[in-house]
Amino acid sequence: MKMRDIDPRETGENSPYRALLFKLTGKGYKLPRLKPPYYLWRTEHRDRISQLAKLDPNISKKTAASIRDRIARDLFSQLPREEQTEWCDMAAGQFADDKTKYHEAMHGPPSTRPEDRQQ
Repeated sequence: MKMRDIDPRETGENSPYRALLFKLTGKGYKLPRLKPPYYLWRTEHRDRISQLAKLDPNISKKTAASIRDRIARDLFSQLPREEQTEWCDMAAGQFADDKTKYHEAMHGPPSTRPEDRQQ
């Protein structure tokens, strides 16, 4: 396979060979990180955040991401504490799942499922 034929879904974090390469070389496979709770919340409320970002007169291609991030943080901080706690628990649960998958990939045998080999 030539480099120009590489599917982006098969590179980086989604590569089925990433764990195998780490086992062989010992380099290049980082632990998953705990995402901030507002990051999970903003994926559910993307449309509202985008609408509010468009109202900002200083928005440009360079500043759009930081403005949307600021708006998401501000909106998340205005949520009731109970709802914020629920999102924190969801983030912690997702992190635990990601960490479990990481340890299975690192310390378990390679997958023998045909679906995993045909990605």
